[in-house]
Amino acid sequence: MEKVQFQIESTLPELKDLSTKGLFTRTELGTITARRKKFETSLIKRVPVKQDFLDYAQYEIGLEKLRRARYKRLGLDKSAQPRSVSSYSIVRRVLYILRRATDKFPYDLGVWMAYIDYARSEGMTKVVLQGLTTALQLHPRNAALYILLSQHYLDPTSPTSSTSPRRAHPNFAIENVSPARKTLLLGLRLMPSDRDLWREYIKLEIGWVEALRRRWKVLGIDLAGGEGAEKMDEDVAAGLEGEDLGANAFGSDGEQARKSIIKGDLIITVLQSAFSNPVLEKSLTFHTDLLHLLRTYPTGLRPRLLDAVYTHLEEEPSFTFNPVARKTLLERTLYDTPYDPEKDTKHRSPETADDPVVLHGQELVQQLGEIVKQFRNPVPGAPEGWESTWNEQVGLWLLHWAQRMSSNEDLQAYLLASINPLIKPSAKPTERLLRAHIEFLESLDEMSAVKPGPEKVQALRAGLGRLYPEGSR
Repeated sequence: MEKVQFQIESTLPELKDLSTKGLFTRTELGTITARRKKFETSLIKRVPVKQDFLDYAQYEIGLEKLRRARYKRLGLDKSAQPRSVSSYSIVRRVLYILRRATDKFPYDLGVWMAYIDYARSEGMTKVVLQGLTTALQLHPRNAALYILLSQHYLDPTSPTSSTSPRRAHPNFAIENVSPARKTLLLGLRLMPSDRDLWREYIKLEIGWVEALRRRWKVLGIDLAGGEGAEKMDEDVAAGLEGEDLGANAFGSDGEQARKSIIKGDLIITVLQSAFSNPVLEKSLTFHTDLLHLLRTYPTGLRPRLLDAVYTHLEEEPSFTFNPVARKTLLERTLYDTPYDPEKDTKHRSPETADDPVVLHGQELVQQLGEIVKQFRNPVPGAPEGWESTWNEQVGLWLLHWAQRMSSNEDLQAYLLASINPLIKPSAKPTERLLRAHIEFLESLDEMSAVKPGPEKVQALRAGLGRLYPEGSR
């Protein structure tokens, strides 16, 4: 109990200050002391319980919110009074409690994240950095910690928890790229097949190239590798000497390296390194993650980087007869567009974008027709049973777009008609495709021109029962 008494006595200056400022009454301060004593007693159990620490911290957080509300209501925030002990004591106490929790439960990542999240919410960037570094030392094979630490280096104000809203493309501090890069490379050395680490590392290198591009543009260095005559004329008119301008500012070797960076050669090398990993080269999830990233990242290198991913999808033998990979290659025109700084003011994010399709109107209708034609092309050398799996992918894709195109009944009818060859008994349709087709037809509005009669739906159900008698029950 001596430890409990010591902790309670250490709060006396804070309680006195709270009373002096009129933020809490004596009765309230007595209640606060009693609650703290109860919490402190629970922390010195022979077998500590993690929830006791978290409950204590949550109580203090609520107390600090109440103090700030009363402080503002009394107008003390507008007075010229200097900060006193009660202005920061409760925040320090919360950090102290959570830090004690990390000492008791060093291998519990949830406790570390509670400590880091609270420090960040109070703007304590140094504490956040220290917490992430220490947590990483205890959890060296946790990819999320490497990513959070690298993001903190790049932008200390960015969210660090999975519950916080994440920015699609956080602020980028080019001066802190080096420690962020080292952090991710260290994680990749320990976990060379981690998809998330590779994705964040690729994003980092793209951001670095774009930051350099913007900086060189401001400095008047010709991004295209030419003589930069227009910019040079402007600077000469401003009174500068021609030989001191951006052209050839890096020397012959440096100029070649600069051009290589601007063209994205470094990022292509990183992509090739990722694809050389025996696990990632066959991971379709990794490739689709990269496509989502590159389609939304604001960079002029977008077409070249997307082509690099598509090229590997086409050349990797394990994807040759993968239905999802083939569908991804054929429908790429619906989602890919070069980056335009003027038109792309609203960045689309894989997590937040409601509609990643970049085509609209007549252009979208024409492209859907072209994709349907490509779907029908035979695939030479396909293994036995592949056609049935491919037909399922195509059929589900057609149903998806038929639902989206409900406002265009002609296109909807064309898409539904394209499903008919896929559900014939000779095509060996899967049960999943047949059920999805029937459910879609039944969900159509009664006034829809493409809704079939009940006889046709009943015939489709009968066909499902003949092909899959057990599943139709």
